[in-house]
Amino acid sequence: AREWTEAHRLRGVAYVYFEADYDRDLFPSGAPQIRVRCRGKRVYDPREWISTPLAQARAARPAPRWAGTDSGAIGQVGGGGFTHGETAAPWTGGAIAARFYFGRRYPGGLDPEAGLSPDLTATRGETLEVSNMHREADLFAAFDVAFPDAPEGIIWEQGGGGQGVWLGVTGDALVFRAGSGEVSGPELARATLPVSTVAGRRGTIYVEIDLAAGTVALWFRGGKYSTNPALCLRDYMLTPQLRGGPGWRPGDLDEDTILALANLAEEQVPLASGRTENRYAFNGVLETEAPAAANLNDLSSSWGGWWTCERGRLTVGGAAWEEPAFTVTEDMLVGGIQVTARKPFEEQFNTVKAQYADPETEHVVTDLPVLDSATYIAADNGEPLVLDMGELPGETGFARGQRLMKLALLKGRRQKQVTLPCSLAAWPVRLGDTIRVSLPRRGWTAKTFEVTGRTVHIGEDGVRVTLSCIET
Repeated sequence: AREWTEAHRLRGVAYVYFEADYDRDLFPSGAPQIRVRCRGKRVYDPREWISTPLAQARAARPAPRWAGTDSGAIGQVGGGGFTHGETAAPWTGGAIAARFYFGRRYPGGLDPEAGLSPDLTATRGETLEVSNMHREADLFAAFDVAFPDAPEGIIWEQGGGGQGVWLGVTGDALVFRAGSGEVSGPELARATLPVSTVAGRRGTIYVEIDLAAGTVALWFRGGKYSTNPALCLRDYMLTPQLRGGPGWRPGDLDEDTILALANLAEEQVPLASGRTENRYAFNGVLETEAPAAANLNDLSSSWGGWWTCERGRLTVGGAAWEEPAFTVTEDMLVGGIQVTARKPFEEQFNTVKAQYADPETEHVVTDLPVLDSATYIAADNGEPLVLDMGELPGETGFARGQRLMKLALLKGRRQKQVTLPCSLAAWPVRLGDTIRVSLPRRGWTAKTFEVTGRTVHIGEDGVRVTLSCIET
């Protein structure tokens, strides 16, 4: 469009631009459909973050300062002397944003920079004057970096060939070194990390120099491409509103249930071919203009479960059987229970149909084999009752799609439902929990139910926790 200029760079936005001349003779049936194969954004996996360094090294003799008197630079050689033994090539990746905290060491925690204000900031291409660098103090620094698939070059260089600091990729290693600027020597501390650990990823490198101990250390916290639906959900919910997400904070999410789902999704399921695949995956697109609830529904369908907001946090579940950890007994009840023996006929089904995006046919929507049960059909007077799930959002696996269909069929045949009005003794029970119910008058001894609803009522007679459950 004419209103677009070179200033409209679409940073952080995936887009494709096509321009073509339409010819009625060449395309009598209309313009051809344009299809794009793409890979989703990189997402952060909290399970990867550890407080111990990924790489560290100690000098045989601590140096009095970690760099010499020459100026440094971000993403390129700073000028003057240069650290020996490392590449002098400029950085081949994207933008770099650096933050320096002088007189500090690595603070630890999930967010190491929380509550800190940097003493110095710099971006790619900027020179770091030696007068601004406190070379005789400990250092904690952070570098936001985008690594290409084959990274090479300088991220930060400071100080020269006598004494110097160098951070970057040399050959097949991410290197952080300080002290001596020579190839070797008693004052050199050189920590390395295989570049394969960070190639193709975007994130933050944290470095530390402990001057008295003569040590250097290196951490990396970043995102990578993943089809894990739990990680996709977490990333989507934390995406700022200006970038199309709900803009929630980490404290708004139930990390325990999300990470438990992430582990479950990566369980390997054997296939008839002898290979294995992840139990659950999401290979779909979330529309930024769609309501968050609609996108969450698409994500939760990929593990055949649910999401909800409970006690002020987003929680997920329903992906697998969980061993009961709570038992409701008769003395916890504060009123009469309600039992429904069977679901209404219009909610019953014994046959399931669904579709998936077949990667073997350029992700064209393809029917999965119809799944039915002769036992269930017989129980329904021989009448096929069909549930059409349509296209399974984000599903590209033939076997995985069939597992989701079977999961829907088995869950749909659970019949007995019960409502339990309980005292505060049932407060620990959460939505989605599997519980045991022991009611001798009904002949129930440790009967298992899944909690599908939970309400709290405060009245003149006290607090009541009502649990809506379905038999498992």
